[in-house]
Amino acid sequence: MRFLQFGGILCTKQEPIGAESMKRIGLTAQQRLDYEMAEKSSTSSAVFIIAAVLFYLTDFRRGLPKEWLTVACGSVVVFGLLRFLFAKKFLKADHFHVGFMKMIKWMVFLNATSWAIVFFSLRDFIASSENGTFIMLLTVSAFCASSVITLAASRSLAFYFQVSLLGPTILRIFYDYFRGSGDIQDVGIGIGIFLFIFLCYLFKQTIDSQKQMLEKYGHEISLEKSYEDLKISNQRIMEETAKSQHSARLAAIGEMAGGIAHEINTPLAVMLSNMEFMESLYQNDRKLFDETFEARSGKVKNSIERVSKIIKGLRSFAQQNDRQPKEMVNLKVIIDETLDFCSEKMRQNGIELRYEKIPDTDILCHSVQISQVLLNLINNSFYEITMPECKDKWIQLIVKFADRDIKLSVVDSGRGVPLEFQTKLFQPFFTSKGVGKGTGLGLSISKGIMKDHGGDLFFDPSSLHTKFDMIIPRA
Repeated sequence: MRFLQFGGILCTKQEPIGAESMKRIGLTAQQRLDYEMAEKSSTSSAVFIIAAVLFYLTDFRRGLPKEWLTVACGSVVVFGLLRFLFAKKFLKADHFHVGFMKMIKWMVFLNATSWAIVFFSLRDFIASSENGTFIMLLTVSAFCASSVITLAASRSLAFYFQVSLLGPTILRIFYDYFRGSGDIQDVGIGIGIFLFIFLCYLFKQTIDSQKQMLEKYGHEISLEKSYEDLKISNQRIMEETAKSQHSARLAAIGEMAGGIAHEINTPLAVMLSNMEFMESLYQNDRKLFDETFEARSGKVKNSIERVSKIIKGLRSFAQQNDRQPKEMVNLKVIIDETLDFCSEKMRQNGIELRYEKIPDTDILCHSVQISQVLLNLINNSFYEITMPECKDKWIQLIVKFADRDIKLSVVDSGRGVPLEFQTKLFQPFFTSKGVGKGTGLGLSISKGIMKDHGGDLFFDPSSLHTKFDMIIPRA
């Protein structure tokens, strides 16, 4: 069956990759078959054009008028070129172009008709046992076999192509044999039977080839649908994660609300007292008013800046879009702004907030998310050391630098974490606080934030006090 191999070699083309494959996404299985036929049109057209030229230049003309052969071979060349051009336009189109695909199929139909005229005298070669009979038969068989590969997109088109090339020869051989024509010998009827069996085999192979390709494309469509469903699910997870982080951030602010309110009320009280004092001086002692105005107005200005800084930090903390790209931010600035939220509350509850001077260093991060993790750890420490059994009340921040990482530790004087809770600390919804006092999401969200930054968050069981370590990659 070398002619099958010959047909396959002529018309097989590698699977497309890159942009061409991307064009198939979202298409039906039948449309993908059409794309396959268009991609193989250039090779098929080139083979048919070369074969038509060779047939015209050789002596394969016996039994066929030269005018007919000229028209038929010329038609093969013209329809082959048109098929090639329409296929190129179809493949370059941004979408599945139905009009170009119809023209490609029409060119295949007309090409098959032209070849039927060229091979009309095949029976005469068989009957006269010409030396070129085997070559002619091999060529026709190769063309028919290649239709299984190149025309699987359309069974009807493949059948027409195969019947056009072999059908007339088979019918003439059997007709002449049963009529008793003297020039058809046993070898001739043998070839006719072989051609008929081969034609039936091609029908079956065309059907099987199309089924296999439809199964392949059906699997691709299924994978694409699964991928799209996965993308939608992942998008929803990201949205829910962002909502959870935002809710946890607001909850952290809520836990510090009392201290924040006092932090704002203090400068407001300073502003009010200074304004009332200057108003009184303005009415009673203009000279003293002039002497003290600059100092008093400076205090008012400082108080306004203090309130503005707190409100700006709150707004940024509550409203930052977590999907924005990370930025280079100074770690000292993040820690200072976070402590602004909670320092007053610590003072109100008699908690000493310890930390050494923090060196200037930049990190690539969402600054509000790092602040959220730190504030959550401080809130957890605050809850523990405000318990009645805790007499010594302090929270300490420790910053240590390594070659690639920064370790920011939050240590408190609380009672520690029981052994049975240590393995559950970062599980969602786990909390050791009382009912209504915690969601159990703070530590799990905080760990996720640190992982997203290329760092980590973990509990240090070896510490004498309760200690959590934030690992932050250095910029």
